Amino acid sequence: MEGEVAFTADGGTIAAKRGTFLYVPRGVPHTFHVVGERPARWLGIFSPGRYVGLIEELGPLMPANGLPDMAAVTRLFARYDSEIVAERR
Repeated sequence: MEGEVAFTADGGTIAAKRGTFLYVPRGVPHTFHVVGERPARWLGIFSPGRYVGLIEELGPLMPANGLPDMAAVTRLFARYDSEIVAERR
């Protein structure tokens, strides 16, 4: 919807700008980071829907400034049978 993210999935990275559509099949490791100084906003559709809970619970763990408590984030992801994938830059 706005901003830009570098989205990495299945070994490739694309610059996802306004109007970009991305599909990530189940089980494909993926990650992203915001490009530039502007925040990014997008619409995500999750299936199964239980992953919406992961995003809702993740928000409070993200401080406005600084890094999150990665141990808490890792535990959250584990509760959703997911894991953190580090992006190589």
